[in-house]
Amino acid sequence: MLFLPENPLCAFTEFLMESVAKKNFKGSIKSLKAFKAHWFSMKINQSVTTCEDLEGTFLNNGYWVASVAVSMACIALGKCFTSSYHQLLFITTLCESSFTEHLPVNVPDFHLLAQLAECLSGSGLHADWASLCKNKTCSEYQAELQHCIDQLTEVGRYQQGIEFVTLVGLPKDCVMIAQWSHEFENQDHMVSHQSEGDGTAFWYRCQQAFREAGISPKRAVDFFKEHSEKASSHKERYHILKMALTWQREIQEHGEMHSDCSSDMNYEEDVMEMEMWKCLLQVDTELEETLLQNIPTTAASKLLCNLRRELQKVPRIPREPLTDEEQITRLNMLIGRLLDQADVATASRLEEMFSHRNEDLQLLWTCMSLAEGEMTPYQLNAEHRMLLSEPGSKSSGTYKRRALQSVRLSSVSSSGINSSGLSQSPLNQSISSEYTEINLRDKQETLSVLEKLVDHLQHGRKLGTRIVCCYHVSLNLDKPYQDVLKLEDPLRLLHSPLADDSCSKLVVASDLMLAAQMNSEEVSSFLCQEIISAIRNHVEGETNIFSRVRMWGCDLDLNFHLVLELCDDLSSLGTKLMAEATQLGTSHLEAYKEVVEILIRAHDCYTAALNMEGIAAVLHQAHMLTANLLQRQEWALMVRALPFPIFNWMAV
Repeated sequence: MLFLPENPLCAFTEFLMESVAKKNFKGSIKSLKAFKAHWFSMKINQSVTTCEDLEGTFLNNGYWVASVAVSMACIALGKCFTSSYHQLLFITTLCESSFTEHLPVNVPDFHLLAQLAECLSGSGLHADWASLCKNKTCSEYQAELQHCIDQLTEVGRYQQGIEFVTLVGLPKDCVMIAQWSHEFENQDHMVSHQSEGDGTAFWYRCQQAFREAGISPKRAVDFFKEHSEKASSHKERYHILKMALTWQREIQEHGEMHSDCSSDMNYEEDVMEMEMWKCLLQVDTELEETLLQNIPTTAASKLLCNLRRELQKVPRIPREPLTDEEQITRLNMLIGRLLDQADVATASRLEEMFSHRNEDLQLLWTCMSLAEGEMTPYQLNAEHRMLLSEPGSKSSGTYKRRALQSVRLSSVSSSGINSSGLSQSPLNQSISSEYTEINLRDKQETLSVLEKLVDHLQHGRKLGTRIVCCYHVSLNLDKPYQDVLKLEDPLRLLHSPLADDSCSKLVVASDLMLAAQMNSEEVSSFLCQEIISAIRNHVEGETNIFSRVRMWGCDLDLNFHLVLELCDDLSSLGTKLMAEATQLGTSHLEAYKEVVEILIRAHDCYTAALNMEGIAAVLHQAHMLTANLLQRQEWALMVRALPFPIFNWMAV
């Protein structure tokens, strides 16, 4: 019955004869389609097996026929071809004729096998297709995949190896490691013909390739550690160890190590970091600046948001004091650069690793201890006490003091520090008042000492300024210093209830912007958005057109000149406000109200900056706005604008 013309297997054997024996792959498609056509007319019964079916009805069972056909195709692919090219053509024929479509049995992924055969073509390698035709979860299938990958890397077919692992969804680690190990060997033979910088560039290309391939951090660490021992210079070894350290920290961040291995991994990380810094301290002088521009840092934020005890982490390896004066000088330079990058933690680790004391870092530790209340000004050591009577540094890195600085200390007394809000007896009130006065005096003295000490910093001045500003904010708002310091966005305090005195609010705003370490452009952008937000809230929430716009609780009509003192580039602020006014348009009454208020503030900015071009631009816009207000007969809005010179002049 198998060989009767109406049996699908008869057509399938004809297909095998045409494709396997005669290599007539195109002609064999006709027989394969005939097989599928006959098979579709058969009944499917998955419960019938050959050993149980004594009457031979399984010969007419579509399930059994499909199973036999698939097995015959796999045997033919694995055993009947000596040419990889013919194997590829055979698999392609099965795919083009949709051989496995609708078959109710487990079938190999012939489309994937065709891609794998195409990938292996030209390599001279032969896959065990019989194993690859098995289920993908089968150990034989997985072993053959790995065997193919290993063969490709052994013969140097790295690109084909990458393509192969991509097709089957396996990690690219082994291929990438083999490829770049081979690249390193070739590069090592050419080391005499290239500069040291070329060698460093090689490792950064390797790092980028590993990133793009998404290899395991553990494999990357092992690779870079192994090759760091083969580096030709301290500079090259420094870069290799830096990359290894970066990958090592990713292992910890992603939790890829078991808890029982954690301590060992931490110890290895410290050893690796120590070796990296030792290499950096031994590089040639002319290379230092280039290297220092890209030193590894653990600072997650540009702002200091941690207390001293959180930053001082003791390394888990023995310390190695430096004796070479040149290396000590370089260590101070390195710590200084780290402090300028706000990475106190790494600077502290360097001090501990090499049993060194850096003057700037020690001064910062003292400032932190003072601000955190761990010591008082009377507990300063002799060295730091002497600094209080010496003039501070005139480094260009000092933050510019704004005009509001003149009222800083006086504003502390008007803050919420004295207002407990509780009714007390005269005696208790006297005691409380005396205690508060003493406490305030102590804090003011601490603030004064902090400012003097920070003025002596050569590096880490931004850190010092942030400590001073956060401490001053804590005084003005009667909040714990630690709470203010830990705010990664300290500017949000501006939207919390502040002191009643407008001057105090703006002093706090000045300190907060310094604490946030905003540059001139960031300050003008921030103030612009705050002004626009205040105006918009005023327009949306007030029905009385003559009510005053308030920002941070301050009346802008009365205190806008103080707001302007917060900004170093008033022309930039005015321009940003003008841009906002232009975008608003004048399609409805609320838009007119907003534009009027914005133009008033933009005019104030340009006037304070003596920017005649900006003033002219505001006048031009005000002229068009006044005409529209007249046409729409918005008398109340015109009356609101009349007290201000810009619209008063237009009305005349």
